[in-house]
Amino acid sequence: RFGEALDEIPDNIVGVLVVGNTFSLCTTGATFAGSAVIRYNSHGPTRNLTVANNTISDCLGEDQVTQGAIHILASHSSGSSLSMENLLITGNSINNCGGCGVKFADSAFGTAWTASGITIDGNTIQDGMNDAVRLAFGVFTVAQMISVSGNTIDTVSGPTASDLAINILGPTAADLVGVTVQNNRIRNAGSTTGGNGQIVVDAASGLTQLNVSGNIIAAGGFTAGIFIEASGTLLDT
Repeated sequence: RFGEALDEIPDNIVGVLVVGNTFSLCTTGATFAGSAVIRYNSHGPTRNLTVANNTISDCLGEDQVTQGAIHILASHSSGSSLSMENLLITGNSINNCGGCGVKFADSAFGTAWTASGITIDGNTIQDGMNDAVRLAFGVFTVAQMISVSGNTIDTVSGPTASDLAINILGPTAADLVGVTVQNNRIRNAGSTTGGNGQIVVDAASGLTQLNVSGNIIAAGGFTAGIFIEASGTLLDT
């Protein structure tokens, strides 16, 4: 279990690499219900965090649906002018894991946080139990330059309609700006009970500059292959 090593890093981090590790049969069972395999809790401004070329297999049990094999918990401390900038998750292989494959989430502790330059690129995620890629920016006041591109996602087979290939949830009170979902290969994702789609971009406020293109989607349970929703202004989409 790797997560605790990154949980109490001091504030103002510039440059963290988690590269080339192999994990198997980790954090399985109810004992580890709050666990992830690679987890980073951001307590202060963080820039240039890279998680690359790791292999994670047969980790996280079915009871860990709120966790991610790679789990970035931003806004873990309260305050103003805090940020998560230039996060790169690339080249990872995640196989047969419960929970999400890659999860980026806000925290109730944080307010007035900025997320900028969040890139999930070139990962392979297979046989998962929940969203393969889930990005949730709820408490953020800025969420911009978001890219989920070139990933291969095969079989997301959880029991609910929330089991999607790519699920991007915008801030509750700010626009989602500059989102690219491009050239992903998706097969057999989305719950057989339905759900909104295999690629979902849901902006609780406004949505500006969205590019969804070049994705290949096959099979799976969904009511729409691509589902886009904005409660506020929709521009340049």
